[in-house]
Amino acid sequence: MHTVFNKDLSSELAWYDLKKALTRHLQPKYLSEIDKDLIKSLCYKDIKQTIWKIAIWEENNIKYDYEKSEIKENATYITDSHGKIISINANPKRKIQTPKQTLKRKKGICSDFAILTSALLLRCHHQPIYIFSTNNHTFASVKINKNFYAIDQHPPINELSEHLHSLQKQYGPISKLQCYKIWMNNNKINLKEYNLNWSGKRRTVESETEHKTISESIIKILSKYLHIIPDENLKSNGKTFYLPPSYKEGVILTITKEGVKIDNIFKKQYGLWISYEIIKNFSNELKNYNRFWISIVENNKNENKLIIKIHLAKK
Repeated sequence: MHTVFNKDLSSELAWYDLKKALTRHLQPKYLSEIDKDLIKSLCYKDIKQTIWKIAIWEENNIKYDYEKSEIKENATYITDSHGKIISINANPKRKIQTPKQTLKRKKGICSDFAILTSALLLRCHHQPIYIFSTNNHTFASVKINKNFYAIDQHPPINELSEHLHSLQKQYGPISKLQCYKIWMNNNKINLKEYNLNWSGKRRTVESETEHKTISESIIKILSKYLHIIPDENLKSNGKTFYLPPSYKEGVILTITKEGVKIDNIFKKQYGLWISYEIIKNFSNELKNYNRFWISIVENNKNENKLIIKIHLAKK
């Protein structure tokens, strides 16, 4: 811990206070420090494509800083008789990073990820951006078709109520929920703060319809790029693999995804994401068969766990 004394502490506060960090770290001066080639590789006209690309890139390139997260001390302020802050007592290792610092260090905690994600979106000319902060977590979000979607360090992109539900299961009850709306105007960052109450109510989706849509997307992608033939005869409702007549050997492979509640507006992105996972994990197995089918089921014991089954066979 160290104590800072300064006549003007506004700039120093931005290293420890989320609201002030958002106002400072997202100014054009700091946004311009982000590499242009990186921006070019992440930006699409379609915001759905952009946020998925950012989430995947962050998962592959920025690590969570567990050492920093263990530093529990928050900054404390000392004020004079007029309420003016005259000193800050804080641990410099807990500073909220600028986008450039997170890119350089290649690691950060949730607030660092949220600011980096917001900076990338602003550089991609997508706005407004929303930052949600609970009593134990912070993440970026965008609004699409009147619904908020969380971009939180890695895929998938979940609708806000589903994401809050997952956070509550992971960290415990959400007693505080703040939202910061952020947009750029006349080359200056603007911020509006909202104090919210989350009822715990979740958005209802038609799971079977969503699963079928994503399955069809994966089947289309795999058949196109692997030249393997989709075959509905390989569908199996039970745990035991049933090989139809005239087929040779077969197998069922499985990928499990935690914290996923499929949303149909991302059917293309889900299809690409899961297809990539299948190819990455089972490239050798896929070469040995010429027929396949995909089925997605939701684990009844864990409503936000998806099981993707890859049915393979020879014919």
